[in-house]
Amino acid sequence: MTVTVYGDVYFLINFLFDTLLLYITARITNTPFKLWRLICSAFLGSVYAFLCLWWVNMLPLHLISAFFICFFAFGKKRPFLNTAVFLLSSALSGGAVYGLFYMAGKNEGYIRDLGVGSVLICLLSALALTAGYLYVCKKNSASGAAYAYISVLGKSYKAFLMKDTGNLLTDPISLDPVMVISKSVFGKDFENIETSPPLPIRAIPVRTATGSDIMYGFRPEKCVVREFGKSKKREVKVIIAVTDGSRFAKTYEGLMPPI
Repeated sequence: MTVTVYGDVYFLINFLFDTLLLYITARITNTPFKLWRLICSAFLGSVYAFLCLWWVNMLPLHLISAFFICFFAFGKKRPFLNTAVFLLSSALSGGAVYGLFYMAGKNEGYIRDLGVGSVLICLLSALALTAGYLYVCKKNSASGAAYAYISVLGKSYKAFLMKDTGNLLTDPISLDPVMVISKSVFGKDFENIETSPPLPIRAIPVRTATGSDIMYGFRPEKCVVREFGKSKKREVKVIIAVTDGSRFAKTYEGLMPPI
């Protein structure tokens, strides 16, 4: 049996699909991204898929290409987690597409007998099912999570936090609760807060099971929190302590006190 493949349609479908899958991956893993990097990564993925029509089609190559596509899209932030979610999203959406083709009466799973509109509807429906399923999974696993929107030095930052009822840190001067956030959230702005702070800082003593330590923080101009899965936001009065990410699970970017 001969199957006719239209290269332009095949390339365009892969490009759109990869772009949306990378966006879903970023939203699920809470990874910051730049749109142009997502588009370029999707373009590279489409080129690879196009070459696979004539080139060697092997699973190890697919896995390696998926890793580099995610690495180019998101950089060094959670490369293995992003790749795993990207592959899972691809598998789920691919299965959903095949199922939709089957229900449409195309038992062999080919798109040659479907119009362009039908193909796009199937693809978008599959992506919606995939995104919805993964979002529900994330919501169930992140019921104790929240977003923090921080304004300082004329800039705005967003962090995905774990609600930690055991975080009873307070500022020794104002007695305000302390929100602990990874340096990665602020980029290079607070990279050397200990030696070259960009604004007045506060020393916050910390006691752990292994001993005592000092964290450095600041009072933001504004801090708003929103619990994960909810739309309501509220402003809170806190001190932001900046530290490395070793204190948190990989999915989170900080700890929110009971406020």
